[in-house]
Amino acid sequence: MSEPVETVWFVWVPSDQGALAHATIKGAGWLLREVQPLNEGGRVGFPLTHSLSATERAAIADEGVTVLASDQRTVERRPAVDPHRRLARAVDEWFQHHLQRPAPHDLQRPSKWERLGELVLVPEGSFTGRAWDDAHRHERAGELWANVAEALGGRSLAVQAPIASDNFRSPQVTLLHGSTQADFMDHGIAYRFDAARVMWSSGNVTERRRIGQLDLSGETVVDAYAGVGYYTLPMLVHGHAAHVHACEWNPASVAGLRTSAGLNNVEERLTVHQGDNAEAMAGLTGQADRVHLGLLPSSEAAWEAAVRCLRDGGGWLHVHMNVEEERIEAWAERTVDQLNGLAIKHGRPFRFTAEHLERVKWFAPRVRHVVLDACARPQIDSIPR
Repeated sequence: MSEPVETVWFVWVPSDQGALAHATIKGAGWLLREVQPLNEGGRVGFPLTHSLSATERAAIADEGVTVLASDQRTVERRPAVDPHRRLARAVDEWFQHHLQRPAPHDLQRPSKWERLGELVLVPEGSFTGRAWDDAHRHERAGELWANVAEALGGRSLAVQAPIASDNFRSPQVTLLHGSTQADFMDHGIAYRFDAARVMWSSGNVTERRRIGQLDLSGETVVDAYAGVGYYTLPMLVHGHAAHVHACEWNPASVAGLRTSAGLNNVEERLTVHQGDNAEAMAGLTGQADRVHLGLLPSSEAAWEAAVRCLRDGGGWLHVHMNVEEERIEAWAERTVDQLNGLAIKHGRPFRFTAEHLERVKWFAPRVRHVVLDACARPQIDSIPR
């Protein structure tokens, strides 16, 4: 029996931009997952949930993707290996077997999820509502959650909740089956940490890749907000930094960072500074070729310390920020002015210029996660004495 046929919108991009386009479209929630992408003569077409507006096409282009065309195609749905259909089948079979009735028509199943190795994390609110009550109360509920995890390609299942209002911005999860240990590979880098205690941001995938592609050979880097190593490890593994000083407040993140560094054999080029990064960075004055400032919504609290960390010969700052779309260019100019003001304040013999502005992702409507690459070059004669 053939699969259902339907007419679907596709957006077409060059094949060599396929990975970036897929991450962008999927991250925006526009990817129709039950339809297979198409490949034609050096270009790839991604199936969409709707026809893109001019604004949405521009948003894709802003991520560095060339939109070649968009059109409608008559296609077949994916076969039963599609995880959404596997999920539906796993739930329906459990209801039939244990409750002797079909799953209710109003039963809401997760439409998206995140996989960290064998741990599947579904969004807050999943598996809730009256239609799920009987399942939660059933003595064999564990079988249901195990089957759901397997249907989604994992062995453990947890429901995400809002970030805790503690000093560490700890994630909160409700474990339904298995373990919260995350053990996975991301662009050739091994990570291992407790997802119930450490936050992981999959949406920063393109920026992690970009930072890892920089040639940091011979450089000493300060990562002011290291977390579990989102950027520290790419800089060490792929960027070949000579040494990274990783500052991190959360003990659980530090534990994950140390473990992951060992898995990647880079622990000898890593120094972890646990605690207040202001104190750690004060002890690194004049030692860094580069400082990474990866905190959202703003990393401004560490700018002054970062300027002081750079060597007299200058270096680079990678400044992360959430900025309203129409104010990004003005923010970049204002940030460079602030950094130069700090350089003057502390008698540093260099001046900053904006070398690159990366639009990482949409953080909220009209608000972007951006990264400013600011380069400090020696300007000895221009600094007031």
